[in-house]
Amino acid sequence: MKNSFCPECRQVLKNRNVCNCGWREVETQETDHFCHYRSSNRRCKNLGTVCNSPSGKKWYCSSHFSVLGDVRLCEAVLLESEGVIQSS
Repeated sequence: MKNSFCPECRQVLKNRNVCNCGWREVETQETDHFCHYRSSNRRCKNLGTVCNSPSGKKWYCSSHFSVLGDVRLCEAVLLESEGVIQSS
């Protein structure tokens, strides 16, 4: 059996739909062309432009796709997509 990894924290998933970090896969029936990245019941508002599967089921914005292994950066992209500006 091939291991699946969490798209947020890259831990091995014991259950393919849920991770200890809080990530939860949500199957959607809609085809709305937005990024499929989700965290804590929030979804990215950017357009989905990159797909990691030949079947084309999950599309991510280029910002999320490039940082899927880093939870902190994924959260920053999500905040940016929501229009939340953070000062450093």
